[in-house]
Amino acid sequence: MRWPGCPLPLYKASSIRCFPYCLALLLYGLQLWFSHWWLLRYRYGPMEWLWRLLTYGKRQAFQI
Repeated sequence: MRWPGCPLPLYKASSIRCFPYCLALLLYGLQLWFSHWWLLRYRYGPMEWLWRLLTYGKRQAFQI
């Protein structure tokens, strides 16, 4: 399968075909690292904190 605008010899290069998978693995690893770093310092994630703020109507303790 080819996408428009990409010449066939370029598409057949293995580095081009594996790029999306390598990028996905890299982003997943960064998310894991950032999540671990964040949860060591804060009690809730940012969206969970916002959800609790809207649910209870008062600010929740954010840091541990």
